[in-house]
Amino acid sequence: MDTRTRVGLIYSYNENWIGGTYYILNLIRALNRLPDSKKPTVVLLTENRKTLQSVKEKTRYPYLDFIKYPIKLGLLERGINKITSFLGFNVFRNDLRNPSLHLLYPKYPGNIKSDTLAKINWIPDFQEEFLPDLFTEEQIQGRRKRRKRIAATADLLVFSSKDSQGHFNDLYPESKAEQFVLHFAVTHPDLSGLDADQILNKYQLDRPYYFIPNQFWVHKDHPTALKALKQLKQHNSEVLFAFSGKEYDHRSKDYVQQLKSFVAEEGLENNVKFLGFLPRAEQLLILRQSLAVIQPSLFEGWSTVVEDAKAQNKFLFLSDLPVHAEQVKENRVFFERSNPDDLADKILNTPVVVQERDYQENIQQFGLDFLALIEQYATSSHV
Repeated sequence: MDTRTRVGLIYSYNENWIGGTYYILNLIRALNRLPDSKKPTVVLLTENRKTLQSVKEKTRYPYLDFIKYPIKLGLLERGINKITSFLGFNVFRNDLRNPSLHLLYPKYPGNIKSDTLAKINWIPDFQEEFLPDLFTEEQIQGRRKRRKRIAATADLLVFSSKDSQGHFNDLYPESKAEQFVLHFAVTHPDLSGLDADQILNKYQLDRPYYFIPNQFWVHKDHPTALKALKQLKQHNSEVLFAFSGKEYDHRSKDYVQQLKSFVAEEGLENNVKFLGFLPRAEQLLILRQSLAVIQPSLFEGWSTVVEDAKAQNKFLFLSDLPVHAEQVKENRVFFERSNPDDLADKILNTPVVVQERDYQENIQQFGLDFLALIEQYATSSHV
């Protein structure tokens, strides 16, 4: 019999929001730093056992289990349900009732039914309130409706930063939910088996470069980086910026093409590399080999890119978001967001001097903080 606390984590591999995928993997790796007696059984709510096996290989976590989720009904099952619905019931259900868990994280979705599990919601950020032009009115109202419902019904709200927590309290001061700030950390795979020269040659990174490893979403503000590059080229014709990430944003489907058109129009083809969506280990090696990491984003909750740079002891050129100041205390310089002149000036005039620090402490703290959340909010017996 499993006597460990059973913690359900909702997991899927999603290249369109790879940060969410990495979040769960990094959480499991952080839990693996705990003493064995404190390690919970992690129950992945995911599509299939193949995904479970993949997570086992990626994390080497010793206590993993699996619940199929979401539940997808076949054509025949849906047809039978349509018939029996006229009689007031469904033969086949697509919701998950009373899973054998003590705690479910990071959210409490409507199609997982339980009267005893604590309603725990993770709110990454409130981007729609600060960059409304990137959303339709319907999307904004939909998000606000969900946030309002969460504020009214959640037992616990988890935020990745004090910045996000402050935004929530400004927007929903009437909420009675308890709050918990959980700064996440990243755990990187062993890169020693990779040949750095081979990887750099593969991506034609033939000279020192700055790395911008963000998804190609509008709020990541790649144009500011490219406009700064245009200025830097006047001082150094060999300057090189490397961009990685899935080249798609459903909110602005021509965004990437606009960036590439700017590169062509300004004659920057020799100064820009678009690397595409990279395998995780290769991305991290390219980050490690870079001169520095540039993060021009207009909005963040708690940036995985920034944590990756911290873990590799890389210098960061950061937009002046309050959350960036909360997240990074050394090895960084801030520039005024959306200001390519200031970014170019900072790159030209800032000595890239790195203070080495032990990032393992961040990983350890992430695991301990989540353990504290478990110990406070897990139910005392299986549901």
